[in-house]
Amino acid sequence: MSAALIYLHGFRSGPQSAKVQALAACMHEHGLGDQLWCEQLSPVPFDAIAQATAQIDACLKAGVQPALAGSSLGGFYAAWLANRHGLKAVLINPFVPHAGFDNNLFLGEHLPIYGGPAFHFTAAHAAQIAVLDTPQLQRPENIWLLAEEGDETGRPQRGGALRGLPPDRACPAATTALRAGPTIWTRCSASPGCSRE
Repeated sequence: MSAALIYLHGFRSGPQSAKVQALAACMHEHGLGDQLWCEQLSPVPFDAIAQATAQIDACLKAGVQPALAGSSLGGFYAAWLANRHGLKAVLINPFVPHAGFDNNLFLGEHLPIYGGPAFHFTAAHAAQIAVLDTPQLQRPENIWLLAEEGDETGRPQRGGALRGLPPDRACPAATTALRAGPTIWTRCSASPGCSRE
């Protein structure tokens, strides 16, 4: 069966992250374990987009309309892919480029958090991020934002497509949502304003 949920991890992260493992366990508990796709993404933005696009295409070819989820840089990719393919997406503390963000913070050699070879993130890679920026969400009703205050990579109030996200599509408690309910991604009990059935 093709994956019904495509999860895109953050910069330097991977399928071994606590978020992915919690999601995988929850999906397995509800008989959906075979419907999650999360692979190690390339550190090169265009290559990571190509990996996710190939999985989206495979799902659509199999007659499965996938949903996307992503955290940090993976949330940035998920927003772009959702916009491009008309898919639903959950964005967990997504990276949001804004006027005050310094791309130089990403440049240089990095070690993946969960092992693997070091990689070098260049100015050309940072330029790919700029190309992928989503200035306007085509279908904001397809996006559910899970944001934690104080996350320096987010700041949707400063710019990008998330600035126009309706308040009822934002929830401040990603971890609660990951563990909640009989259906994945449907309920957030952290505040009355963002609960969903």
